[in-house]
Amino acid sequence: LSVVAEDPAENLDVLVMSGHKIYAPGSPGVIVARKDLFLGLEPEEIGGGVVTFVDARRYTITDRLPDREETGTPNIPGALALAATLYLMGRIGMDVIEADERQLTQYALDRFEAIPGLHLYGSHRLEVADRIGVITFNIEGLPHGFVTAVLNDYFGIAVRNECFCAQPFVRQLLGIADEHGVAPDACMTRVHDATEKPGMVRVSFGLYNTRADVDAAAEALRHIAEHAEDYAPHYVPVPDGSGDFRHISFRFRPRDVFDLEREVDTWLASALQG
Repeated sequence: LSVVAEDPAENLDVLVMSGHKIYAPGSPGVIVARKDLFLGLEPEEIGGGVVTFVDARRYTITDRLPDREETGTPNIPGALALAATLYLMGRIGMDVIEADERQLTQYALDRFEAIPGLHLYGSHRLEVADRIGVITFNIEGLPHGFVTAVLNDYFGIAVRNECFCAQPFVRQLLGIADEHGVAPDACMTRVHDATEKPGMVRVSFGLYNTRADVDAAAEALRHIAEHAEDYAPHYVPVPDGSGDFRHISFRFRPRDVFDLEREVDTWLASALQG
């Protein structure tokens, strides 16, 4: 990616990246920007490493970049995780990743399109309008939060719902004319005969996903579309206006999956015996 274009007006001023979006959870975000955008501005936060002089009444901010924008102890483990991830993706090759993602995305679009009542947003054919490995949809008559909850609770499939921090675009795709209007078919649900917050369901693909994962998701969605009434009595809307749903009896207990204290105690006992 070049930040310098033939036309200076098209040069990139700032490039922002989130490490947790590329397999490095807990890593810091990255900003690549022109230095002059930061000089002369007060840093967002003041702390260790940012100042060159301090007394009881004043302080002086360093001119060094990126020091002046990175106060406090740096996230060294997160930075190493991000560096390792970037190295790994470079070894695999972004061209290889892109080609695999395109094949998987088109396969998923074909499978999802064949499900009665499932409405896909965006182009269904990559050769017509290109898209990345992110697919949004709704199932006719079913709230996005309900579909998401059933996928999670009964099929072990984690997806995202609501508006994905892009409410204006989601409203446009849903056919809601303006920010105050609500299309009659955008929010109604036959499951609970109530209204819900507009939104969609989103699935996305990673390096580790396969066609078998797509098949599992497609069959789960088909089953939900055909048997929604069987699941409906087990769910109630979350009373926060988000459009989410929760199971009336099932509760996820993290300790059933990973008990941190037990793991630490086991490790300590083993270390002391050794």
